Amino acid sequence: MNMSAAPLQDQAYDILKEKILNDEFDPNEMYSETKLAKELSISRTPLRNALRGLEQDGYIIIAPSRGFMIRSLDKKGLVESIEIRSAIEGYCAFRVAGDELNRDKKNLISNLDDILKEMELLVKESGRIKDYTKLDHAFHLEILEYVGNTFQLAEIQRIYYLMSKTTRASLKIEGRLKTTNEEHKAIYKAIKNGNPHEAYQLMIDHLKTPLQILNIEG
Repeated sequence: MNMSAAPLQDQAYDILKEKILNDEFDPNEMYSETKLAKELSISRTPLRNALRGLEQDGYIIIAPSRGFMIRSLDKKGLVESIEIRSAIEGYCAFRVAGDELNRDKKNLISNLDDILKEMELLVKESGRIKDYTKLDHAFHLEILEYVGNTFQLAEIQRIYYLMSKTTRASLKIEGRLKTTNEEHKAIYKAIKNGNPHEAYQLMIDHLKTPLQILNIEG
């Protein structure tokens, strides 16, 4: 690996990832690698490596000799991403709720409580779906990071973009912002009270709700 190219590759990855998450790319357009390299003022090699990383993490689809497109949220991808999340996050909720109340779990509960307070404020203000989505992911990530399984974290990172699109699509449905907030509170309560089976089922139900809302079988 050319280490001198690594920083540029990482910078390009971070810049493009942020643009994708901020909806700065048209999902219906094919983007030129050459043109993008000029815009970012970097050579094609680090850009190509950054694009490969973004494709591997589920953000884009590369069309050889043509360019790349932003990955769209199709039904198959939606169902599969929720199945992956259910398997990983259901287990994590069960594991966390069943752990003894040690210092690490107390810190987790405190962090989740802080996130829920911020969520509550956004629910009252309404209309700030992007901001709420970030807090939604922060809530789930706290639980995943507590468990600390690097393979699970890597898999969640790979489908992060689809997670973001799914969350924002479902939160646009009238009343969903309030109900998803109540679901987070219920999961938090089950974890805090040490009820692993309840935490597991609440997490699974919470993750699968968007499929019902969007009328998708899964």
